[in-house]
Amino acid sequence: MPDFREIISQQRVFLIIFGVFFVALGVLLMCFDKAELHLMLSSNHNAFFDVFFKHYTGLCQWAPYVVGVLLVLYRYSASLLVLLSQAIEAVMIYVAKQIYHAPRPVKWFAENMPEVQLTLVEGVKAHSQFSFPSGHSAAFFAFFFSLSVLTSNRWLQALYCCLAILGCYSRIYLSQHFAVDIWAGSLIGVVSVMLMLIWKFPMRIELLNQKLKIRKD
Repeated sequence: MPDFREIISQQRVFLIIFGVFFVALGVLLMCFDKAELHLMLSSNHNAFFDVFFKHYTGLCQWAPYVVGVLLVLYRYSASLLVLLSQAIEAVMIYVAKQIYHAPRPVKWFAENMPEVQLTLVEGVKAHSQFSFPSGHSAAFFAFFFSLSVLTSNRWLQALYCCLAILGCYSRIYLSQHFAVDIWAGSLIGVVSVMLMLIWKFPMRIELLNQKLKIRKD
């Protein structure tokens, strides 16, 4: 297994795209207040994207666990990388949400700009509390970055990062989160995988498997 620096070097396509996304969104956050930016990013709806984002946003609630279990058939360390990175980001998100107690767009606009009518998607329950940071955004990035770590294919890395960004945008489109929420959530998702790699988690699992095999022999 490659060491941490080799893995990060292999993942430069994913990380460059993420970096561009993170910096660009950060610039927008500095240039516009959160209400104005939210309306800019969430107001243009159509029937196709209403259906698409309604279903796509829930992908992170089940896909990481299904894929994580299936990866046992491929490599045990790969399975645990996907599943444990989800656990790490979930803990970090939970702690942050309990600290900030930020209202979600529906509640914030109702209290601060009641004249504004958000464009909501039928069939999607609009939550009101625990907006910051976005748990879905963290889960999307933890999932797709984990998958990206398992490949050196640059096109797949680019695809995975774009799919994660799309998942983040779905939260704004559905008015479940502000841009700052997905900005922080995406970083938490990436950091959760980084922590696994810094700890050399995949290498430790491979070494454990080798030791167990030697003992059996």
